[in-house]
Order: sequence, then structure tokens, then C-alpha cells
Amino acid sequence: MGDNWKLTIGTTKGKKFINLYINNTRFRYWNGKVIGVKIKSTENADLLRSAFEIKLLEGWRPEKKKAIKKSTQKAPLTIISEIEKGVDKVLDGNYSYHHKRDVQWVFREFKCYLSDRSLHNVQTTDLSLDVLKEFILQSKWSERTQKNVLTTLKCITSGTLNEKLSSIKTRKVKSTLHKPVRDIQSLLKAVRTYNDPLYICCLLTYGCLLRPHQEIRLLKWGDIDFKREIISLSGARNKSGRNRIVPIPLYIKSELEKDSPQMRNTCLGIVNSHTAKTT
Repeated sequence: MGDNWKLTIGTTKGKKFINLYINNTRFRYWNGKVIGVKIKSTENADLLRSAFEIKLLEGWRPEKKKAIKKSTQKAPLTIISEIEKGVDKVLDGNYSYHHKRDVQWVFREFKCYLSDRSLHNVQTTDLSLDVLKEFILQSKWSERTQKNVLTTLKCITSGTLNEKLSSIKTRKVKSTLHKPVRDIQSLLKAVRTYNDPLYICCLLTYGCLLRPHQEIRLLKWGDIDFKREIISLSGARNKSGRNRIVPIPLYIKSELEKDSPQMRNTCLGIVNSHTAKTT
């Protein structure tokens, strides 16, 4: 027929097979099924090779290999996989510790919620709006927490899921007006009697306008400049993200100087070291 072919016996992992080269194309056979003989290469490779040779001389030719087209369409992501991408982006980004912590917490809560309802493998397009509402508006959370959960989910989602979340409305959080303290001196005396470090914390909160949860709790003696009468905090140490310098009133300075430690690099320990007294 004018075409060139070569027939050999090959071996792979200790098992023999028929190796056929024809027109620069390779074919491998472990049995004679394609030529209508019931012989296996593992049983008698030489006999099987002879059977293929006879068929080739008679004009038999193997069918051309069909090209296997790889699917370019990606399998749709599950909702958990999609959100996980958003979580990883936040964790790798230049975001605050608290935002990253909130993102991880909301993601864990959402995974548990879907898992309990056997929805952890559901695709984004198949997740109903009602399920999202039920998760966000859970009665175990306050209205403030519900709003924070919704906002956090929006930060780690995109596309269809983000559009669904944008259509969810939480209840408006009502502001609480705290009554002003009329007698500050008496209140501070009572706090000092209860716990001295807590008293210093109150002084810094109301006298220097420092935030108690992070700025005061993580305050170091090295942040305080007694000569210039200021407290200096870098952007990484406060909520605004900007460097912050606040003056120290004399009455607070005198209280701080009483307990100034020898190690200027250590934590001030106003909240960390205090143990509330039990009455």
C-alpha cells in the first residue's frame, strides 16, 4: 500500500506488548482483539507479533488515533471554594489584624451553617437567597453582629453571590445615648478602689482619648515620652492607620511616673496584668 511500518515487541514494567510504528505513528497492543485473534501478549508475544505481521501483509491497517480534546471549560466552583478564594486574598493583603480575624470567623460560621444543612458542596448559582438571609439574620446574633456579618461576606465575595448579598437588608441598628457622668472624681475614686490598673486605663481613655481595646491594652512604656509629655503610636497600632501623637495631662503623667518600670521596652500592662477583685 506504499506505507512504511515496523513491528517489534516492547516491554513495560516487565510486561510485553506489540509495538507497531506506521507512517511515524505509534500503536501499542496487549492482545489481538483488533485483528480478530484471541492471543494475549503476556501469553505468547512472538505468536501475537506474527499474527499482526500477517494482517499487515494482507493489507490491514490500524485506525487513526482520535485526538482527545481537552475541555477548556472549568468545572463550576462550589460556594465554599469561591468564598475561600476571597478569604485567601484578604489574608494575603495589607489588611488589619481585626479585619482578617473577622473574615476567618465569618467564613468558619458560614461553612458550619452550610455543612449542617448538607449544602457545603452546592454551587453559587444554586444557593438560594433565602439560605443567605437565614444565615445572616440568625436570632443568636445581635442586629449589630448581623450587619457586620453581611458586610464581611460582601468583602470576600464577588459576582452573583455578591449581588445576592447586596439585596439583603438588615435591621437598622439604633444608637444608644449614654448618660453623662456628673461626678467624674467620685467615679474615678470608686474605680481606683476596685482596681488600680483599671483606674489608669480610665485616665488614659478620658484624659488622652486613647482607645481601651487596643491602643491602651497594647501600650508600651517606650511609647511614652515623659520629657515631651506625649504618647506616640504608629499607624499599625491604632484604628485610623495613621501615626498618632497625643499629649499627656500633668495629672496623668504624675500617676504614670509612680509606676514607671526600669525596662522601657516592656508592655505597660494596664489591662493585661490586672486581675479584677472579687467582692
